Amino acid sequence: MTDASFVIKSGRLISYNGEGGDILIPEGVEVIGEEAFQKNNSVTSVTFPEGVKEIESSAFRDCAALRRVYIPRSLTRFDAAAFSGAGVREVHITDLAAWCESYFSYATANPLGCGADLYLNGERVCDLVIPDGVTSVGSNAFLGCRSIRSVTLPDSVTKVWDSFENCKNLETIRYGNGLTFEAGAYRGCENIKEVYVDSIEAWCRITFNGWGKETPLHSGATLYIGGVPAVDLVIPDGIRKIGSEQFYNYKSLRSISFPDGICIEYEAFRNCSALQFIEFRGDGSFDTEAFKGCSSLIAIKLPEGYRVPLWNVLREYTDAKYIGSDNVLKEQDGFRYAELRDGTYLYRWDTPQESLVLPESLGGRQYEIANSTFKGFDVIKSITIPEGAVSRIGYGAFSGCNGITEVTVPAGIELENSVFAECQGLKKASVSSPPGTFMFENCRELCEVVIAEGVTYIGSYTFRGCHALTEVTVPASTELVGNGVFQDCTGLKEVTFADPEGWRRTTEYVSYNYRRASGEPFDVSSPTATAATVLSDGNNWYYFKKA
Repeated sequence: MTDASFVIKSGRLISYNGEGGDILIPEGVEVIGEEAFQKNNSVTSVTFPEGVKEIESSAFRDCAALRRVYIPRSLTRFDAAAFSGAGVREVHITDLAAWCESYFSYATANPLGCGADLYLNGERVCDLVIPDGVTSVGSNAFLGCRSIRSVTLPDSVTKVWDSFENCKNLETIRYGNGLTFEAGAYRGCENIKEVYVDSIEAWCRITFNGWGKETPLHSGATLYIGGVPAVDLVIPDGIRKIGSEQFYNYKSLRSISFPDGICIEYEAFRNCSALQFIEFRGDGSFDTEAFKGCSSLIAIKLPEGYRVPLWNVLREYTDAKYIGSDNVLKEQDGFRYAELRDGTYLYRWDTPQESLVLPESLGGRQYEIANSTFKGFDVIKSITIPEGAVSRIGYGAFSGCNGITEVTVPAGIELENSVFAECQGLKKASVSSPPGTFMFENCRELCEVVIAEGVTYIGSYTFRGCHALTEVTVPASTELVGNGVFQDCTGLKEVTFADPEGWRRTTEYVSYNYRRASGEPFDVSSPTATAATVLSDGNNWYYFKKA
């Protein structure tokens, strides 16, 4: 290849006329001009020598054959659409600090955004460690990088922009103690599992400037503070603010205690669906949206002499069942429960083991199992629910308990949504209370189900995604089968209605009103034909007995 292949004017490469393959940009070039290689389908790799400073817009746009680019320390400016539609799979750099400080005018300016792997001095980068001394990780700096599995930020970093957007394989983040300003840094990073920070003070100094899903906890990651999972969190005295979206969508937080003078900003704890207990150790204030979506909240403890306005705001804008200064939390044989005027709520098990035997009563009373109480406890292999002990099982109470293989639910229990959803080891279920919506959703190994006589309805989507389920019998007592009950049950062969007379179907939603006056007649006399029909109906139809 000769320099005659390149048209260069005053240090600006205007166009390329060569045969393609692996090309080396000539010495003396400082700028790759606009559209210089656009739609070139013969160039497979480009090496830029030291001295090249800028790639202008659309320079390598739609270069589908381009697989590798080699970037020198001097090249720090990438203009809009520089690599839009290119086929880059490897980006090779020699100076990570210079790359962090590079300017990418738009997402399509960065060759990593093509879905490429990053190489530093010839080594594929999986565990990215930002060098100490770097103060800012630039916008789009690692956009869409396929190889990155973890990111470590030093104390010197004070700002992170939308730097790691769409890093689909990113699983672990480690923060330093610097003030880190996040601006959508992790948008599209759906697989983050662990976030590490040395102290709660360091975490609270981070400012998240996004819309919830742009924070690193949004995908269900666990936050580790000083190496310990943040489950029961005590905010130390001296911290005066929990910033907007600081714990947005954090699913592991069970309890939190706030110091005197705390200010809790917009959506700081939104969708913390496992949060059960809040304590204010002194005065405080919070945005009305701060605890929105905290569906498992049981009690908020306030200090003696708490402000009435604070009490009123908490009462109006949270779902807490109790707000006040009394100590309503009790303990019995390793089970924690809240003893309230409107009932007793089991909310924690301190001694998880293979065999879960629920108590006959708590404090001498029948009780409810609070939302998410045993969620994700894979250690549990068996469950015993005594007759008459439990009045209600809350949302997702046993969801994700993958060690459970068999479960029996007695009569007389109100079952909320998703009670046993995502229990991947569950094979057999016997239910004597009406199953709630999504109750066994995605229990992929569930192959045997017994619904007892006396069950009056089966909730919507109860068995959705139970691929191993082949046959089900609907008892004669059942008057309503909700929509989508067997959606995506790909192995279902037979649905037997013990009493086949008088069934109708409708797409009209009227909650669980069994006395419907309309709907078309529905023949359930053939189990095979019925199974085929309910599968083809998908999520649109309800089946009911006419009064």
